[in-house]
Amino acid sequence: MSAQPMGEPTPPPERRSFFVFRRNRQAEHDCHVAQVAQVRREHPLGANSFLAKAGEHMPLIADGLVCLHKYRGQTEAEERARAFSLQKHLSKDGALVKLAELLPGSNLIASAVLDLQGHHKEAQECLDLLQNWRNFGSADGALTKVAEMLPGVDVIAFGVHVNAGNFAHALRSIAKTRWTDVTGDATITFDLRSLAELAIKDLQVSNCEVLPVASFMYGGLLDMAINLIEVNSIGQSRSRFRWRRVKRVEAASSKRRNPMSWAKDRLVASCNDTLSGLQDTVLEMVPHMVECGVTVANRVLRRRRRESWLYWLMLPKALPKPPPQLDEELQLSILRITAAHRTAAPPQPVGAQAAAIRPGRLDCAAACTLCLGCGLHSAGLACLSGCFLGAAELGRCLRRRFAPILNRWNAQAWSNATKEPNEVFRRRSSESSAEPLRLRLPLCVVAELEGEQAERVVASLCDYVWKEVPLAKLLGRTGLSQLTGLLASCVGCPVVPVVVDLEVSEGLYSVGGETLWLPSFPLALILKCHLERRPFVSSVQVAVTDEIVDQILDVVQTELRSLDLRALDPRLAGFVEPINLQLQAMLSWPHATTLRLDLQGIKVHLRLPA
Repeated sequence: MSAQPMGEPTPPPERRSFFVFRRNRQAEHDCHVAQVAQVRREHPLGANSFLAKAGEHMPLIADGLVCLHKYRGQTEAEERARAFSLQKHLSKDGALVKLAELLPGSNLIASAVLDLQGHHKEAQECLDLLQNWRNFGSADGALTKVAEMLPGVDVIAFGVHVNAGNFAHALRSIAKTRWTDVTGDATITFDLRSLAELAIKDLQVSNCEVLPVASFMYGGLLDMAINLIEVNSIGQSRSRFRWRRVKRVEAASSKRRNPMSWAKDRLVASCNDTLSGLQDTVLEMVPHMVECGVTVANRVLRRRRRESWLYWLMLPKALPKPPPQLDEELQLSILRITAAHRTAAPPQPVGAQAAAIRPGRLDCAAACTLCLGCGLHSAGLACLSGCFLGAAELGRCLRRRFAPILNRWNAQAWSNATKEPNEVFRRRSSESSAEPLRLRLPLCVVAELEGEQAERVVASLCDYVWKEVPLAKLLGRTGLSQLTGLLASCVGCPVVPVVVDLEVSEGLYSVGGETLWLPSFPLALILKCHLERRPFVSSVQVAVTDEIVDQILDVVQTELRSLDLRALDPRLAGFVEPINLQLQAMLSWPHATTLRLDLQGIKVHLRLPA
């Protein structure tokens, strides 16, 4: 009798056959469902057949198809057939009812019909012929309704609505439906070499679908998107070179004669021209940003001065109003900021300069004893010799400890600025454990300003800040020069890196009248200092880790799901229901200066006016 191997018990043959039978039946059912769906699509009398779509454009037949599609549960086909039905044209906002309101006698019939349907307010308004003629050419007037009903003329109505800023009515004129769903995926590639050269390199749109499908829908949505990009909410063009760009795009796209390529090139060119126009807006925002920065800095200064006497000595009480020269230097330099994605390494430790006289040596002890004896022999010389000895010992102590203190400062600041972010949607634990200091080498987005522009900005900033620093007031310019010279003699390299960890506090930020909450996040400010010459700083870097960028992106897209886009632009106010943007955004870096933004699962539901 052979022994059976240990393991899970083998089910009996009849049990296995039951599992196989059930799996086969499920596969047959799925195959049957797929075949039925394909037959319905290809059936000459199906919901999406040519005959059905042709019949949907004929009144009375369209009413019958509405009932048929509703019985079958085909919501999209039902909405598509309703666009040309008598049920729509005879409703309270229908074209035939609006036309009947203009004629004496027929307005009485229209009022009676509306009253029987339960629309008592609209029935009363139907009796006012003068008001009906005043609303004849409005967005919901009789002329517009009749134009939207006629094929070919509806395109003219679309253009009139777009130029008037009524995007909801413009989409209604070509969609002929009560709602529209737009879905798809998009990939946008940016060039981030500098703020002045910020541009979109490529735009790819895939799986784009508009439901219910109607004529001119894709072209109409493209025109509205370009209008939103090129023209602001008050009707002013965002680009100064719009017509030059239009001619350039038409000349480039005419060679390929591809409508999709032409639409893509036109959209990318519009976005790039808008980005170039936003540079002027950024320059105009510099004074406001400086004022906000001073306000935030004063709050930080008050908190830091209470933490340590060293901060109390080195930091000013408060910063005054910035001078105009600082705003001008920032406006000249802000567009020269470069950005790159790379592995950020902590600054190399600074080596200490060897001291000429080391404590504990025999000659040092003899010199100290001799000076002390002379001071005791001459009564008034004791205090003076003690001061000289104390100053000499302080200088030697500074030479010994300046480099280690600076290295510990940089290491701690780098660790704080590049630490892994806390989870946003989970409360922090009240228990904290002391972790050993470790320096990470994370991938970061590094923005840098260097060269002459950085030196000019730092020089203006130093002139602005030094006047308020207590130590600078005590030492004066001559004392500060001697102090920086002493510090330069303490290190063995001409360039000294200094890392400052900053934290942007959490708060609510206003976007087009709506508020977005952003969490607090750290960032590293890296300064390359020259202690032997002015200006002291030759390069300024700001580093933000990829984990922080991803967390901010997750929070922003979560907040966008509940944001009503109608509040961002008055041209979107005509939509009946809130416009919520659903998407999943991801960032990647194909190259150091190339940013790729993947937008997956884009979905927008647009509820159109009746």
